[in-house]
Parts: sequence; C-alpha cells; structure tokens
Amino acid sequence: MLVNGIDVSKLQYERKTLVIPVVKDRTVHIDGDFLAYMVAYDNTKSLKEMEKSCDFKAEKIRLMCGAEHVVIHLTPKESNKGHRYALALLREYQTNRKGKIKPKFLHIVRAYMHKAFGGIQHVNCEADDGMAMAQYKAIAEGKRNLSVIATKDKDLTMVPGLQVDWDTGVITDTKDDFGYIRLDDSKSTKKIRGRGTKMFWAQMLTGDAADNISGLPMCCDLQYLPRGKYKSIGPVLAYEVLKDITSDKEAFRVVRSLYNMYNAAANEKDSGMPPFTNWRDGTPITAGQALVSEAQLLWMRRSVDPRDVINWMTEKCL
Repeated sequence: MLVNGIDVSKLQYERKTLVIPVVKDRTVHIDGDFLAYMVAYDNTKSLKEMEKSCDFKAEKIRLMCGAEHVVIHLTPKESNKGHRYALALLREYQTNRKGKIKPKFLHIVRAYMHKAFGGIQHVNCEADDGMAMAQYKAIAEGKRNLSVIATKDKDLTMVPGLQVDWDTGVITDTKDDFGYIRLDDSKSTKKIRGRGTKMFWAQMLTGDAADNISGLPMCCDLQYLPRGKYKSIGPVLAYEVLKDITSDKEAFRVVRSLYNMYNAAANEKDSGMPPFTNWRDGTPITAGQALVSEAQLLWMRRSVDPRDVINWMTEKCL
C-alpha cells in the first residue's frame, strides 16, 4: 500500500514498528541532524537513493507518531549554536568533534531535507533547541497531545511532552514535567535514563562527553558527609544523589550545594583537586559561574535567549 508515495508495507520490517491512527493537527518534530548522518553515512549509495531514504524514514516516523505534519529541524554550518562556544567556561564546547571526518554527502542531504520538507535551519541555536522550543510552545498553548519529538539524542529527554522511540514507535510522556531517572545497568557501562527536567539535573552532575561538557568534576560521597570525602562522579553516584529528589527546587538546592562544596574543597591547600577555572586562560571562576555556564550548555531552550535557563531557574527553583 502506498501513502504519500511511500510503500508503508515495508515499514513493518525490523523491531515490529508501531503505526497508529493519524491524530488531527499533530506535528512530529524530527531531528534532521541525526537523520542526515543516518542517511549519508553509507557513501556507496547514490544521491537519489539517499533522497529516497530520507523520504522513507521521515514517512515512517510520521506514521509511527500518528502525525499529520512533519517538521525537520537542522543545524546549518553557519549556525552559532546558541552562542554555546562563548558560554563554555570549564571546557571548550564540542572541541572533541574537531577533525572528525563527516559523511561525504552530508551537506547535500541536509540541503535536500531543507528543500523537500521545508526543514528549519536554526542559525541562532541548535536543532535540539528548535525542537524543544516547538514542544514547549505547543504545551503552553494547551496542545501537548499535538506535538511529538523524534530523536535519538538523549539531551532532548529533558524536554516534557510526547517523544517517540525512533526504532519501535513507542510514544511516551511523563506524569509531570520534572519526570524521573533510573539507572540502566543492562550493559557493562551503566547509564542514567529518564525523562523530564530531572534528566537535566543528572547531566549537571555527569556532564555530556559527546559535547565535551564537564559537569561536576568530583562529588562529595554522601556516605562521608559532612567530612567531605570526594570521588569522581559518574552515573551511579549521580543517581544516588538525585534518586529521591522530587522537584526542581530541591534538585537546584542540592546541585548548587555540591558545586559550592567542590570548589571550596578544591581551593584548600594541597587538596589535589582542580578548582574551577576558565579553560581559555586559567583564571579562577566561582562555583556559581561554573554552574550557570554548564546549565547554559546543557539546557534545551524554550527560546533562543541564552539566558533562558537562568530565567527558568528563577521561575522554578528560587
């Protein structure tokens, strides 16, 4: 059977993909950056094959979401990425991506998606931010059921509202915007999984290696409070810190305290712990400056304003 020129019978291959009835006026916001890499990765394919693959995958996601409309979000080469390079204090933003070879036809596939789908080129933020903004806008307008995010990027799990599993078509939401976290120990390397802003607070502790974001370098082991024995923070310790917290206000208080405690301990004589410093010139920065910088890098924005997370913290946490 053909739908919009796509043979949907082929959508039933791999992992029992779900296809649900269309919901009137529902829009799925697709991570075009990921889709472009996914399609362009095999450079043995012709450009025509890549274009057809874009069409097929976008239609598959639309059908999985029961969406009437598709919006593809892209981060063009000229994007300032929300000024994150300037906002980064502890480490240079995304420096770990320099020199990596990109798929040969990546820019051509991006251009095709922009033309074929009217894809949005986000020059003042990242595609992730664009999807977050669209979702927040729909929720604010009382249309929570009419906006779905489709991505494999864990960063967007902090955004409330509907999100679809790229592989299975399962759509999830949270009971509240704060959400939840869990420790995934199914593989040798443990990871934190979850939804809602509780995931944001988890990343404020663990950072994000994919974007070279530091997070809190070390954390005071809860077993030794108030003596202050510190150890490297990873998913397990971050989960222990946050697992029983039930609000953004409480999470902010705890995370801010840990940033303050770390920097105070690091500035003690012979601590052996590096204090917070600006990666550009090594000048000292305060715990507050470090916390705000990390938040601005990690936060999926409600607007293009780099201060959006500061405004959000003021609203929700103070």
